[in-house]
Amino acid sequence: MAFKHRVLLNWINDISTIPRYGRRWPIIDLDDALVQDYRNYIDEAVKWGFNAFTVWGLFVDHSWPVDIASCYPKRRPYVEQILDHAHKRGMRMMTGLGVYSWGFEELIRQNPALKRSAMKHLWGNVRENKEAMCFHSAQAREVMKRVVDFCLSTGIDGFGMQGADQGRCICLDCASYSDTAYYAEICGHTAQYIRSKAPDKMLSVSGWGMSLASDRDTLVCLGRTVDYITDVSGTSGHPGSAQRRSLYADLPCAVGTVGGTIVVPPTRWERLRWFFPHIRVNGDHIRNLYADGGRAMEYFTGVLVNPGDEVTLKAVGWLLQNPEDSVENAAATAAADVFGADDKTAEKLAELLLSAEDTYFGWVNAPKDGEFDFEPLFSVDPGAPIYLKDKPREGLRVYRNTLCDIERQLMPLSSSLRKPDALARCLASIKGTLGDIDALV
Repeated sequence: MAFKHRVLLNWINDISTIPRYGRRWPIIDLDDALVQDYRNYIDEAVKWGFNAFTVWGLFVDHSWPVDIASCYPKRRPYVEQILDHAHKRGMRMMTGLGVYSWGFEELIRQNPALKRSAMKHLWGNVRENKEAMCFHSAQAREVMKRVVDFCLSTGIDGFGMQGADQGRCICLDCASYSDTAYYAEICGHTAQYIRSKAPDKMLSVSGWGMSLASDRDTLVCLGRTVDYITDVSGTSGHPGSAQRRSLYADLPCAVGTVGGTIVVPPTRWERLRWFFPHIRVNGDHIRNLYADGGRAMEYFTGVLVNPGDEVTLKAVGWLLQNPEDSVENAAATAAADVFGADDKTAEKLAELLLSAEDTYFGWVNAPKDGEFDFEPLFSVDPGAPIYLKDKPREGLRVYRNTLCDIERQLMPLSSSLRKPDALARCLASIKGTLGDIDALV
């Protein structure tokens, strides 16, 4: 049996075939080139079994305008083209939705009463609050409804809700809630409103800031209002644990993850600067998740023009449909498609791709649940390769030697491939990675 919810997840320019830089992250440019990127990506993703796509930045970045809808006229032709193409391919398109947190900077600046607390609670710290509305403010609830009503008017198929990214209100009314209870309450309340207006929309909750190991009654209540909950940071328990299996069985909705190690594509880099297949870390996670009863996964998109990213996308899609298959077979199946290889050559390609991944995570940086960034997220111009910087020099040397060996073994394969251009791009991305390593060692 396949995963029920096989979902792609990104900020809108993550799949761009050209780098986007020069402004504060997240950059949400929309143009003809990006629409074509989405057409191409959706086509390939549907072939490999993905059935939904949650995009952040369809409408705004940090700030909804005061009148909400004025964000849309210039973006509308592009958004409608993306939605139309997705619907023709059978892909449901959802918008990321900040719930009382994320997207409200300008609204709070114009109307400070929306926040009701000068401070906020953010990832275990108390900080100045410029971003988080108060759930107990009647005005804030109306703003949240207006945002939902606008999004529904655009024809999107659902919402990927997240309440924790910019923290939470800690006024006297809100402070009595635990973080898990607060985020579950605001997302559940918003979900109920959406259901009252459009009961057919797909709804999910990102578990950022929540502990799925606590307050099970609250989570069960939330699960009655949404299609799935994502345990972003692995709080539901270790793979195979009775705690995790019991939780997944108890919740009335599907439960999933973001695949363990969340590899976030670099927005500002040239698209062949990195070679980073991450099939095994996601694949092993998928197999364990399925065995424990998880039936949803959100996969962070890569860049289709980058062969390491493309193979990973397709291998992940294969495993979400065939979760009991081996990672090696998933990699070979994907490599056969990406490079146009026969079975024997595809197995060789898969071996090489997995060896690059295994060497990085074995010698340079141990895999872990959570976000993996190539460059600093908040830089304006292309940033330094932080995934290589300040790592063990011996590990980098081993990694470099492995990549050079992979490069040598790939070159003779070109004549046997139906898509030699993919191999050329693969070799270029290896050279890009070697260039960054050589600058450090």
